[in-house]
Amino acid sequence: MNIPERKKRGFRDIRRAIQREGEEIVASAQCRLERHFMFKGHISGLSLSCQAGILRITGKLPSFYLKQVLQTALRDLPGVERIENQVAVVASNGLSSAATATENKETIS
Repeated sequence: MNIPERKKRGFRDIRRAIQREGEEIVASAQCRLERHFMFKGHISGLSLSCQAGILRITGKLPSFYLKQVLQTALRDLPGVERIENQVAVVASNGLSSAATATENKETIS
């Protein structure tokens, strides 16, 4: 009986697999936000990235409520272990959390 030799996975193969998984998580998150009625017109102001199960969200939204809804909408995505919500809240009346956004990183598990 001939048993095929198992291909060894190198560091590059593992790194590519992890990168593909992160890209799939980002694509899934973007799709979910595009379908969410509260984010119509706000998606272009957001940027998503994922590495090692940590979904990082940056950008600007007009209210703290939308920032919280954003976290809630994405927290149960498969493959996401943690969300780093670095979104700055910039209201049309000039009030902003942008200056303190790096100080106030919100993380949920």
